[in-house]
Amino acid sequence: RAMEVYTLTGETITAHDARTKALPPRYASRRFALTWNERETLYARIRQRVDEMVAAGLFEEVERLLGAGLSDSCTAMQAIGYKEIAASLRGECSPEDAIETVKRESCRYAKRQLTWLRRDPDLFWIRHEKTPDMDRACRLSTQFLSGRGIE
Repeated sequence: RAMEVYTLTGETITAHDARTKALPPRYASRRFALTWNERETLYARIRQRVDEMVAAGLFEEVERLLGAGLSDSCTAMQAIGYKEIAASLRGECSPEDAIETVKRESCRYAKRQLTWLRRDPDLFWIRHEKTPDMDRACRLSTQFLSGRGIE
């Protein structure tokens, strides 16, 4: 990206970033975050999603990627899920242990994301109960954007 910016603008990426950050925003934006009232609900959904990914062929996908010559040390293979499954395929842990590690690391990552997002005082949070209610989320976001009170 730095080379592209320099080629197109003649500026270093540092100078370009400083200049563009100093510009006023082009649009008045509003940001929304969706989450769950209970963190355990989020974690249960993450664990369920990992089980679904495994059932849909995560082990086979990683095996095909490695078989096609993709190095298990490349950046893409360091993503949560891929590195743990690759370790299992190399015999470094059992498939069950790999799956549990994917679940644990995915929950930790979600926690870090929530921590990072909570630092933003302008973020409008919409919290779901046990199941997503997108009709309610749309209604709340519309009320927020129109300046009306939130239910």
